[in-house]
Amino acid sequence: MSCQLAELRKSILALSREQYLLYASIVMKQDFDKLVVGAAIIQSPATNPKLDEPLILLLRRNADEEYYPDVFEIPGGKVNDIDPSIGDALRREVQEETDLAVTRVLDMLPDLTYVTEKALLKRNSDGEEKMVKKSCIQLSFTVDVASLNFRPNPAEHSGGVWASKDMLNHLKMTTEMRRLAYMTLNRDAGCRLRHFLM
Repeated sequence: MSCQLAELRKSILALSREQYLLYASIVMKQDFDKLVVGAAIIQSPATNPKLDEPLILLLRRNADEEYYPDVFEIPGGKVNDIDPSIGDALRREVQEETDLAVTRVLDMLPDLTYVTEKALLKRNSDGEEKMVKKSCIQLSFTVDVASLNFRPNPAEHSGGVWASKDMLNHLKMTTEMRRLAYMTLNRDAGCRLRHFLM
């Protein structure tokens, strides 16, 4: 990883929600309504000799979730206005969803962009339900944590699993999340990712 790329990633972690959304509107020429962070937490043969291949932590969303019920995902969530930085939001979300403490960020993964839709209960003047669409961008990072003994937060997730590449095809996931998990496991299989400080 080049020093310039590492510095850019450190800079992104230091940005606030507002700063990053402004950056995205200028650089990506797209306005997003919502900024989300995700944490790829990996168990690797390099750090756990009992493993034959790397595993990624995936959490299963509750069945009553409005968006993506029962779908597996990496830990993460919305960057709030009160989060001082993206890095702070990343640490907070991992702690809230898994009871794990992020010790360092290893790498930045490709962004995920998606649109969510929901019907408002209030009907418009024509008597039709109004659909609200929100564009989202998810910034995902590979992270190290202090312990691998996770506890899913039952308010958001019904369980979790350490998944191998073979398991990914059998879990209910979005196409984008499955692709991100595959890519992360493939990167880790070859070598341990270089870390950069948060």
